Amino acid sequence: MNRLCFLMFFVLMGFATNVMADDKCGILAGQANEKGTFVAGADAQHKVTGTQRLQFHSAPDASCVIQGKFISPGEVVTAYVELNGYTSVTYRNSNTNETIEGWLLTDRLQATGYGIAPRQGQTVGLTSVKINGETLTVAPLGRVCALQYKGKTIRLQLPGPCRFLARGQGQPVAVHSYPGKGSVVLVAGPLAHLDDYARSEDRKPADQCSHMAQAATLMDGAVRVGAPILDNLGFCAAAAPDEKFYYGIAHAPR
Repeated sequence: MNRLCFLMFFVLMGFATNVMADDKCGILAGQANEKGTFVAGADAQHKVTGTQRLQFHSAPDASCVIQGKFISPGEVVTAYVELNGYTSVTYRNSNTNETIEGWLLTDRLQATGYGIAPRQGQTVGLTSVKINGETLTVAPLGRVCALQYKGKTIRLQLPGPCRFLARGQGQPVAVHSYPGKGSVVLVAGPLAHLDDYARSEDRKPADQCSHMAQAATLMDGAVRVGAPILDNLGFCAAAAPDEKFYYGIAHAPR
């Protein structure tokens, strides 16, 4: 009986350890967009270096291993965020068409000089909007984007180039205003890679979509920006999310 209890204790301890590890990895992955450094869209393409295959992780930590998922040297990935010595990437296996999203060791990745977006300074889409008589502009700030408003510069966490999202093709910037909450606009990051559209049933390269965006809320003469939002092909130049998306941002707890 004592031996059985002893064994049960270790089984339960092992289960609890795995649950704690999963929780830890989930928390780390969730914090990555706020704490990490975004890779510029123009430099997003990276190649795996070294001689050994490289392990995928679910979060930027050595303990967050994705069992059975590896990538070979020489393969190319799209990089998005760097944190704690790891880089979040998307990898598409050209032989199997399998797509893997995860984290790889940063020091095993080398930029190829190519990316998923034009270089900073090139204009893509709408870059200014007038709200309540004042102009809000998207502009480059080093490797990232910034908002300019009333002579002030507000740094964003999006690699460039960036642009505002419009209500539709040929339409003005989508702006939604709420009493006591302010006016909300969305700034989209670099354009998605052409390969990403191959896996989508309703998005085309002509839609000029991005995987990332940040919301800006104008209220009482000031601008407040939220954390980056990631959504696969979710932020398209001429197809902003519906009004409910903006409502949720405006009414979210501060």
